[in-house]
Amino acid sequence: MSNSRGSMSQFACLQKTFLKALLSVCLYSLLGFRVFADYSVRDIRQFEAEFRRTDQEFVRLLKHAINHRLYLMGEQNTSPFAHAAYALDSLDGDADTTRANLFPNRLEKADNQFLDIFYAPKHTDRKALVFDESRSVLDEYRHLADMATPLEVADIHEYVRVLPKPSSVKKIYRAIVDRFQELISIRDLRAYLSIVQSVEDTVSDLGDLNALSRVRQDFHVSEYGPMESPGELFGFKRVFMSSDLAALELTRSSFLLALDNNNNSEYMPHARYRIGDILLKQAKVLLYDLKDQEAAGKKLAEAIGWYRGTALALHPQFSHAEYIWLWLAQLDYDKGHIANALPSYENLVSSFPRNSGPLRLAENAIFMQSICNADLGYFADARNQLSDLLTLGSGLFRRVAQTQLSRFGLPVFKFSIPNVDASIFDSEGNVTDILIEKFGEFGELLSEDSVEVFLNNYAFILIDSSTNYVYNITKSRGSDAVGGAVQEKIKLDVQLISHFGVTDLASSQYANDFNKLSTNPSRQTLESVVVSADVLRETGDLTEAVLAYKKAIDLYNHLSQDSGRNKSFTYLRQLDEWYHQALLNLSRCYCELGKFDVCISTLGQFLLEEAQDVVPSRILREAYLLRGDSYYLKVTAGKEIIGGGGVSYSENRIENYEQVISSYEQVKNEFPPLSLSRNNRLISMYIALDVPEEAINLVKDQIGYLKSSRMIKDGVRQAELDLSYRLLGAIYWSIGDHNEAIVAYEQVQGGSDYNADVKDIVVQIQDLQSKLAQIQNLNN
Repeated sequence: MSNSRGSMSQFACLQKTFLKALLSVCLYSLLGFRVFADYSVRDIRQFEAEFRRTDQEFVRLLKHAINHRLYLMGEQNTSPFAHAAYALDSLDGDADTTRANLFPNRLEKADNQFLDIFYAPKHTDRKALVFDESRSVLDEYRHLADMATPLEVADIHEYVRVLPKPSSVKKIYRAIVDRFQELISIRDLRAYLSIVQSVEDTVSDLGDLNALSRVRQDFHVSEYGPMESPGELFGFKRVFMSSDLAALELTRSSFLLALDNNNNSEYMPHARYRIGDILLKQAKVLLYDLKDQEAAGKKLAEAIGWYRGTALALHPQFSHAEYIWLWLAQLDYDKGHIANALPSYENLVSSFPRNSGPLRLAENAIFMQSICNADLGYFADARNQLSDLLTLGSGLFRRVAQTQLSRFGLPVFKFSIPNVDASIFDSEGNVTDILIEKFGEFGELLSEDSVEVFLNNYAFILIDSSTNYVYNITKSRGSDAVGGAVQEKIKLDVQLISHFGVTDLASSQYANDFNKLSTNPSRQTLESVVVSADVLRETGDLTEAVLAYKKAIDLYNHLSQDSGRNKSFTYLRQLDEWYHQALLNLSRCYCELGKFDVCISTLGQFLLEEAQDVVPSRILREAYLLRGDSYYLKVTAGKEIIGGGGVSYSENRIENYEQVISSYEQVKNEFPPLSLSRNNRLISMYIALDVPEEAINLVKDQIGYLKSSRMIKDGVRQAELDLSYRLLGAIYWSIGDHNEAIVAYEQVQGGSDYNADVKDIVVQIQDLQSKLAQIQNLNN
């Protein structure tokens, strides 16, 4: 009996222990997944085992590296590398706000200053070697580069390189460092840091700092000066803000000596860029403090030669290279050497693909590439680069890119040329002479020496090199054939697709704040306000977008009525383009808010007979479509809603049906094509008004279009055809034409369930026919 009790007690104890163990595993798994993000338990176990095979010093360096990366992402207030911290300077408006000193915020402020300085009027002597306009923001980028990649960033890499352990063990260290390098998200970095912290106390090996210390000391002294003599003016961080040429030269020699003594060190890239920084600082001291422009020029050339020939040549993807490429490019651009600046911008982008540098300066470079290409007249390249920036850049640069694209890419209708031989598109002879003559008839005087004409499919591209104007010349949609095939006459539409010459682009200015009007509003301010409103609308903030569009319209009225401003045709046309965009998108906002009557009323300003001569056809098309959509939504969504005058929409439904038809028919006839969905709406309106003949004609036209179209995927086209045939059959059935209804339904080729449904309908119609025939016979 006692044995039985003992066995039961032992079993109970084992059961209790098992339950505790199971509960512990469950809790660990739950908490572990919460802390370690997407890492599996197996991954975590593997990482922990690898860390335990390293040493305490390596784990300490790895923690610093991870925390520094989080600092760059704004997740830490300070970097773990004490020497990487900078005091707040004039760039930070509020010294008491910790958030203002977060690295991403400092970087964003520098980007804003970069754009402000670029667009500011240039008053500096073009012959100066270093420009006051660019120096402050470029210096801030240099400070940020130092913060992003201090000397200590290389500690963990150098530690692994000099570690006195077998290669098989060092492979584990390298694998850990490589895994850390691949982490790019805050979530992953925090999860990895949690794993490191969970095992750091269980790592038994103390590690060996002696080998690292011997190498690091040479570079550390060059960077920070000798620690035993804090007052001695020596070391990059001590002398860089001074004007002591001798101390700068001594520091340069120290870096050269460190390089000579430590081949293959991971600190070498940092040292090589520092030597270039010292040479550049010496050039600035010679120019600004000693006023020795000749010596400064030589020293600047030496710095550029060192950067290009040594630092960038040997370490093109080192973090400091990002800033140096930008600095070299800006130096050329500010001196007016635009073509020379482009290769440096291109090298920056290729060295840091997808904006992967710590300062994200690739977006600055892409933006400046577009500016350079626009200055040189290569507008297609400029547009392509700005399009890249829309997907790659940060919010600020995307907004600027959108504004620039609007400036470059918005076609401006100029005039139509009637009665032109259609054979002009087949001729390679006197096309240029013909176009120069036709342009002259409309007041656009061109010179044969400065005009180039290219045929692009069924459009001409005309480039006037004297103004850098680019025209697009296409056959008008309203062109009708007259006479025989050989003598057929057509009408050509001329659009100005780039209306900014080199001078205009180089001196263009933007508002500093895209959401506010400047104190001296200009056409560029109008552009900025409209673009900012577009951004608000795209992000769903419709109420604020409405206010912004109204502000843009008020600004347009102010600018167009200002007698003190340029009243040229081109100036007014450019104002009109942005006004039309604001008015159209304001109407869209009202429609999206469900304010259909306000939307329709706003669109009425486009559709006045006297206004249609100046509104571009693409805007008119969108306006008619939106008007039709609004009336349609008003019919379908507001049947029981009482209007402001106490009349329900349902009482005015016939008028609303007619307005939908009028709007969509206008598009179909004058601005084709009309989409399938809107064509179906049009059909439904004719059915609602009991005009089946028009509905049938529209459905047949739609079927013909679907059968002939090669622009629609086969599966989608067949589905649309089936729906069209069903609709046609239903209309015929509704008017009692049973034979035609059956013919239409039998054309449906959908799936088995679909066919079964259609067959049931056909049977119902046939049964109805039979019953009607029986009734007819009885009556007879």
